[in-house]
Amino acid sequence: MHSEIQRLREKIENSEGYKCIARMNYHNNCILVFIGNCKDLAEKLSVGENLAEAMNHGLMDQENSSLTSEYLLEIIRYLHNFLASANMLVDITRKIIKKYSNTKIYTQYQEKINMDFVNDELSNFTKRLRNYILHYGLPSASIKIDEDGNMNIFLRKDELLEWPGWNAKSRKYLETCSEEIRISEFAKFYTIKVDNLNQWINQKIKEYHSNDLAELYQLQEQLHNRINHQ
Repeated sequence: MHSEIQRLREKIENSEGYKCIARMNYHNNCILVFIGNCKDLAEKLSVGENLAEAMNHGLMDQENSSLTSEYLLEIIRYLHNFLASANMLVDITRKIIKKYSNTKIYTQYQEKINMDFVNDELSNFTKRLRNYILHYGLPSASIKIDEDGNMNIFLRKDELLEWPGWNAKSRKYLETCSEEIRISEFAKFYTIKVDNLNQWINQKIKEYHSNDLAELYQLQEQLHNRINHQ
């Protein structure tokens, strides 16, 4: 009985379905790190972009400007983490997709990446902004109330354009922006793009491995039954 259980365990661990699940779990963990940084940045921004919350935290207080300075530095720290984890997810996803280099998934992935990211101005901007922060310097975040009474936290376009490292598409994105580039806006739209891509990848991999996963679940059921009847 024990040798049969061991045989089933080895068969499970060597199965394509098991390897697929392991890859997907690792990929999903990387996604969770990225999503966690997205949420951290959004929550931090929401404090300064809500007038009542901002006042409760002492932001915009002329007599204690250090609180605002500390808060804006934290915004840049969260932005750094957001951009770094986005780049990490890109690299990990590429490694996983390379496992399917001789399949239709790989071709479809390259087509989707070219359309949604390589040729996309927002995606180019976020990638280059990550390089800006890691290799050039920390941008300055600012906060102010607009003419409609809304709070905005933003990066200054003129400051960013001083860096010569923007490529054509990221520079085009910058040129279409207002002088004040609202962080919550570009972070939100980029997060949506990444989330849509990862949902697409998970669906395609599950479809590709449908037979492998069915076999895995059968083996796991057999193992479960063997253990219960010891």
